[in-house]
Amino acid sequence: QEEDSAFEASYEISLLIAKHGKNHIIGEQLIKPAISIFLETVQQKDDRDVRDMPLSNNTVSNKIDEMGVNVENQLIESLKSRKFSLQMDESTFQDKVKWLSSRNSLKMFMKLFDQLNDFLSDKCEMKMLLTMDGKTFVSYLTDIFEKLGNLNKQLQSVNMILVDAKAKIFGFITALKICQKGVSKRKFSPLYWLSKYEIMNDAATIIINHLNILIKDFNNQFRDLKTMDFPTWLTQPLLTDISDAAVQYQEELSELQHDESVKTLFKVKGTNMWLCDK
Repeated sequence: QEEDSAFEASYEISLLIAKHGKNHIIGEQLIKPAISIFLETVQQKDDRDVRDMPLSNNTVSNKIDEMGVNVENQLIESLKSRKFSLQMDESTFQDKVKWLSSRNSLKMFMKLFDQLNDFLSDKCEMKMLLTMDGKTFVSYLTDIFEKLGNLNKQLQSVNMILVDAKAKIFGFITALKICQKGVSKRKFSPLYWLSKYEIMNDAATIIINHLNILIKDFNNQFRDLKTMDFPTWLTQPLLTDISDAAVQYQEELSELQHDESVKTLFKVKGTNMWLCDK
């Protein structure tokens, strides 16, 4: 039994060595001597079992390899299970399909809906999606995530400034209100994928409520930005009355309004003009 315990301990120590990325010789050169010192000094016990414990360089290396094979075998068994294999199938990997990206995955799912149905019709997970409401909700989510993805991409633009970000965010909120109003009137043109299917009244009510939640959430998240006022000279530097600007800005603003190159730059760049080097 003591031999079995020592054998088990050698595996545990080998695992620790691998986890911390240490050289395999550390087992024989440092760990075993350290344990022996502790046993003899603190516990006042014989360290024979420690000296017999296999922790040589080759032994640690072999044990790590054995544990690696064991983990691999466990993973293979997990992959054989139906649900897990469906999730991890290579056809679901975005990097395995050149036209599939994180922003477009739902859109591609909708485009290939019928083909996917042919392959997955025997899966119980597909039953909900094949119902009228199932297609409705997936279509709606496809539209919403596409709109959110476009907004996110715009906000991450290199030259995005707070003035433009405010316009994009609250323009998006207005777009959600338009979608909500359209769904309530059974006009689905603002939602491309949703407009392709017949929408039941109960599903339409759920969508309207969800859009209402999104609108409230956006207004709440950006309530500080909504109340933020930008000076006119920042958004319309060429049209603003110089006297409306703070005194410390008036001289520079006057120069800007009479600089022809600035006028041309503002026509092209808008408020991004402020990001340009002189």
